[in-house]
Amino acid sequence: MTAGTCRLAVPLIGVFVSPGSLRSLLQQAPGGDFQALCGGGSGDDPLLYFFSLDDVDFDRQQIRGAYYHREKGSWKRGSFPFPGVVYFRNDAPPQRAEAFRCLLDHLNRRQAQAVNYFFGLNKWEVHRLLEGDPFLRGHLPATVCCRRDGALLESMLDRYGAVYLKACLGSRGRQVVKVLRSSDRLYEFSHCQGGLKRGRVRREQLAREVRHFFQDREYIIQQAVELMTFDGGPVDLRAEVQRNGRGELELVGIPVRVGHKQAPITTHARSFPFEDFFGAALHFEPAFLERLREEIVCLVQRIYCLIESRYGPCGELGIDLALDKDRRLWFIECNSRSARVSLAKAYGQDALHRSFLNALAYARHLSRMGSGLEF
Repeated sequence: MTAGTCRLAVPLIGVFVSPGSLRSLLQQAPGGDFQALCGGGSGDDPLLYFFSLDDVDFDRQQIRGAYYHREKGSWKRGSFPFPGVVYFRNDAPPQRAEAFRCLLDHLNRRQAQAVNYFFGLNKWEVHRLLEGDPFLRGHLPATVCCRRDGALLESMLDRYGAVYLKACLGSRGRQVVKVLRSSDRLYEFSHCQGGLKRGRVRREQLAREVRHFFQDREYIIQQAVELMTFDGGPVDLRAEVQRNGRGELELVGIPVRVGHKQAPITTHARSFPFEDFFGAALHFEPAFLERLREEIVCLVQRIYCLIESRYGPCGELGIDLALDKDRRLWFIECNSRSARVSLAKAYGQDALHRSFLNALAYARHLSRMGSGLEF
């Protein structure tokens, strides 16, 4: 490394982050995920650097990103070639879609590969995909796709009494509304956009609320499964699944998330290790707990492989599941990029560190084998 310029041979591993995250690195204030990523390298690894869309110079065909200088123990700027493998930790903002597409085109021309998906998974597409598998079909809530169709919402409420409305493309619970019929004329709705918001409205008002919330976005209407609760809050599970350095699937952890009282979702929830929660807190029988874990492993492996069959190879997915009050296991949704907040809360920094070691190991596997997702 001389004059801030990388002189190592590619393939390099580039970690795509937001401009704000990159500024934090250069201000020597990295988050736990960045520290974990850099803690997993050695002198024999391909060079790891971080960059945002603002750091890409298409004219000069280089990226001016950030890297961790081990000898100095600090983050530095450096100029790098385009990476051979990219790990996406953040989305590109919608207003930068054209520049992001240009970056993907450049990576494609260089035959670069992606550790994980650089796009969000469409909830309706995923539902249709999984619905085609006889084994998975029984784990899926009834779901329809909608855009400004009040009659369809009425029909689902008539049938199930309570439903979730979810933007087909959306993450972290920002575009989810729960609706339930409280009487012949009144409906209750709740969502967590800008904090927990709840209301009770008539049918005409409900239609206006839904139109205002989703605008012209496509969304799904999904049967609201009566989830298991704890301390008055909904309970679900996030299965963190990855491919390791041998390209094999590995279940890193199953944090159990407990939402706030009356909250429609478990975002910003308390998190517990799977075994501690169901064993020590709920006193599930050991035999049932073992069967449940086996069922979860079987389910997430099947889901993972089906997702890859549709979208291409992938190094990690966060798969959300839940138990209902009868202990039946349900699929909730699949996340192409997991922030791993629940994993760290439930299992601690060691588990978070191991998950990023897996991501790096899979990136090195791709640089050797050339078997990853293309752009």
